[in-house]
Amino acid sequence: MTGIYTVLHFFVDFTTIFLLTGLMLGPDIGVIHRGEAIILYNLIAFAGQLPIGMMADTLTRKALLAAIGCILAGIAYPLVFVAPWTACILAAIGNGAFHIGAGTEILSLAMPKAGPSGLFVSSGALGVWLAYRAGGTGVVWLCPLVMMVGAVLLLATGNAEENPEPEESRYRKPELLPLLAVGCLMLTIV
Repeated sequence: MTGIYTVLHFFVDFTTIFLLTGLMLGPDIGVIHRGEAIILYNLIAFAGQLPIGMMADTLTRKALLAAIGCILAGIAYPLVFVAPWTACILAAIGNGAFHIGAGTEILSLAMPKAGPSGLFVSSGALGVWLAYRAGGTGVVWLCPLVMMVGAVLLLATGNAEENPEPEESRYRKPELLPLLAVGCLMLTIV
C-alpha cells in the first residue's frame, strides 16, 4: 500500500497543480487569469486539512478519504472549462482529502520508521514541480483518468480492516492545544 499511496501522491499533486497553473492560469489554455485562484486553492487545500482531519478521525477506512480526494480531483477537470471556480474548489478539497487519508495510512503503516513517510512526501513534491513545467493538452485528459483509476484501486485494495482504536494516552492533553492549533492555522492562512 505504501507504493500505491506514493505513486498516487505524485499524480494527485501533479493533477491539482496542473489544473490550477496549466489550465486556469496558464498562458496557453488559461480559463481565467486571476491570482485569486491561487489564494483560494491554497486556503482550501492546506488550511482545509484541519476540518478534513477532524472528520477523518471518525472514519475507520482512511483509504476511502484518499479515494474521495482522487475522485474530486478528477471531477474538477471537465468542470474547469465551464465553472473554473468550482473546479478550483473541488481540486483543493480533493487534494486536502487525499493528503489526510493517505498521510494517515502511511503513518500507521510505517510506524516507527520514517522512510516510507519521506518517500510519500517526496513523490508529491516531484508532482508539483513537474506540473509547473508540463504543457500540452494531452495531460488534460490523462489526469482525470489516472485519478479515477487511482480511486478504484484504493477502494479495491485499501485498508479493508478497521483501524484499531488508538490507545488512550496516559497524559492528559492540555486545554491550550486547541488554541495553539487554531493560532497556527491563522498564521498559515495569513
